[in-house]
Amino acid sequence: MKRCVRIYVEGGSTGRTADQDFRRGWKKLLTGLHDLARQHGYHSLEIVRGKGRGNAFERFSKYHLENPDDLCVLLADAETTVPEGQSVWETVAQRDGDRWQRPDWATERHLYLMVQFVETWLLTDQEALQQFFGRGFKPEALPTTNLE
Repeated sequence: MKRCVRIYVEGGSTGRTADQDFRRGWKKLLTGLHDLARQHGYHSLEIVRGKGRGNAFERFSKYHLENPDDLCVLLADAETTVPEGQSVWETVAQRDGDRWQRPDWATERHLYLMVQFVETWLLTDQEALQQFFGRGFKPEALPTTNLE
């Protein structure tokens, strides 16, 4: 049986190539993790585009029914700071808009929160974005307010 590491990631755009582009970008970012997974007996690292935040959590919560032998984690925007002494699951359980209850099988090692302000950091360097995306990049399509 081929076991995978599945990372359910909040986010993703719409469009014809959205799934493919999303997975390719995250796999490139997580190349080192992919290599580590293979060293530990996993066949591959699979990126699952969660689309919306709630949808990513729902898909992650149900993974064990479909893929019980895989190692699955959820990667979501922090949206807020995690208070000192509080777990990540406690934080999302108390956050308005989430109220996520930790699945019985999940531990603290199954939920990772992306640092706050990462979107702001990425969107402010439009020169780097232009270089990365090339001629198809449209800076006028980027938001200019309420970035976080």
